[in-house]
Amino acid sequence: MERRTHSSKVFLYGVHAVSAALKNPKRQHEKLYVTADNEPEYKAYSNFTKIVSKKEIEKLLPDGAVHQGVALLTSLLPDLYLEGLPLDKEVCLLLAFDQVTDPHNVGAILRSAACFNVDGVLHTDRNCPPETGVLAKSACGALDYISFAKVVNLARALDDLKERGFWVVGLSEHGTETLDQVDLPKKIVLVVGAEGSGMRRLVMEKCDFLVQLPTNPAFPTLNASNAAAVALYELRQKLGTE
Repeated sequence: MERRTHSSKVFLYGVHAVSAALKNPKRQHEKLYVTADNEPEYKAYSNFTKIVSKKEIEKLLPDGAVHQGVALLTSLLPDLYLEGLPLDKEVCLLLAFDQVTDPHNVGAILRSAACFNVDGVLHTDRNCPPETGVLAKSACGALDYISFAKVVNLARALDDLKERGFWVVGLSEHGTETLDQVDLPKKIVLVVGAEGSGMRRLVMEKCDFLVQLPTNPAFPTLNASNAAAVALYELRQKLGTE
């Protein structure tokens, strides 16, 4: 469990997660805790910095947190919804999570989404990990870089996006085609399901295409984060970087 002073604050830790949060104007920072050897890197934030020992930082964080000598008590990100995404772009790549609940997986996928210029990520209000230090550390700064929008009902959100000209591509081991075999438009939502159970039936029915990765038949499976990274790379190659 993450330790919070109250519900609107969170401790972030690790160099990349903290640095990205410090640069995000949407956050309100309360206190930056750094070890003496890290202090020169954070001189710009000296008005709310406290120099502490590694053991003092460890007391603030979950057991085993890899903090790299820096932790930040800051506000949670403000809620973002579907309308806050750049849906009118001529070329637009979105990513949607269907009940991907592991914060390490979600964080790793957000990192890939940022690397491959995804225009926004959708997650359901429920069955999605909360914003925590674990999620932010796994995302390696991407949580503060990419637009992470909340929807109440993913199936309805996909219907809404289809009305706006998006095509929905589901990444599934049950797919009959690979991404290079389908002719895709310039506005795409890639849906990634939970490891093991995959996408829910209703969400799968909203997909215009179900695709799989061209993996070795003798060893066909990748975890959700690796599969998403490969698919996002291929989709970005198809769409270009507009």
